[in-house]
Amino acid sequence: MGNIIQLGWDNYEPEVYRYKLPNLPKDSEIIGFDIRKKADQKWVRQRVPDFKHMNAREQMLFIEREQQRCDEGVWFMSNGEPIYLTGMNYEHLNYNRFPNFEGDGYPAFYDAQRLDFYFRELLMKTPTVLGGHWTKGRRFGLSSEEITNQLHVATHDFNMNCCMVSITEDKAYETLFNPLMYVVRNRPAFLKPDFYAPTGKEPQRVLEFTTKRLD
Repeated sequence: MGNIIQLGWDNYEPEVYRYKLPNLPKDSEIIGFDIRKKADQKWVRQRVPDFKHMNAREQMLFIEREQQRCDEGVWFMSNGEPIYLTGMNYEHLNYNRFPNFEGDGYPAFYDAQRLDFYFRELLMKTPTVLGGHWTKGRRFGLSSEEITNQLHVATHDFNMNCCMVSITEDKAYETLFNPLMYVVRNRPAFLKPDFYAPTGKEPQRVLEFTTKRLD
């Protein structure tokens, strides 16, 4: 894998976006580096350990590592090749549990989504860019990507305002806001943002986080 990844194309007017991968870290920081058989190397969700069996220093080191991965990204081994996940992509796969997904509710790894998250990070880090546009088929998983994007943006800086758009307001709450609340509800405590709940109940229309940043 080269250091530059080419993203996107247009049949009429070629428009290529180039995403620069970070440098490879040392082997011990690559997920799955110790798996010897290439066929066994693949994305596997990193489980949160039972904090009851960890001392305070071990807990702190684990939380700091996971917050760094969610912010800076992480590499993992796939069939002999190191693959880079952006922080948002890692957060999506490892910590965002969705209500209508098969199995345990966590997303599966799709290489096409990896490229989507490269593009999202490229948009966020290019100061002259105001946004991006996607054209997709149904059942691609873009709604879950958007939920991850909103949550990541809202919790990694101050005074961020995010909105969710669908064909109707009711549809936006059904397909985006309610699943977002499910994701927040099911996060581990160290990655669960605090939010305002004046009545003591979970928000139904507006989700407003406190000023504490997750990173």
